[in-house]
Amino acid sequence: MDTPPNPNKLYAEDSLDQATDNIEESNETNLNMYNELEEQKDPEKKISLLKMRMKQVNEKFDENLAKQEAVQAKLRKVLEKMKDYPPVAAFADHLDYVRGSSTDGRQSGNRRAYVEYLLICSFLARARLRRIRGALNWIQNVVA
Repeated sequence: MDTPPNPNKLYAEDSLDQATDNIEESNETNLNMYNELEEQKDPEKKISLLKMRMKQVNEKFDENLAKQEAVQAKLRKVLEKMKDYPPVAAFADHLDYVRGSSTDGRQSGNRRAYVEYLLICSFLARARLRRIRGALNWIQNVVA
């Protein structure tokens, strides 16, 4: 013969099942809240990393800017020195000297070599000046 179930035992089992369900729901809720909190922390970490990277980039930019300013100062000094060089037209006197009336073939050859030397020097000076001006323009474009 079956004994009738004890109502207290049934009530206790129902209560236990209900408590287990409540604990599972609570655990799931806590897990969801934890995941949301972690998701909030992740952007905060990314933001802090980005801020650190921005700081590093700004420091590197400041260093490069200082280097560029130093290079610009050096180039300005070179340009100032090059302004002191006589212009190409100043070599006209030398050309007149070379074209002078010389009957000595050797002296004429020396004069010709001298003119070629002066022309080469003027060409190199102009080329150097163009390179320096180009470098200055490039630096100004990079800094701007």
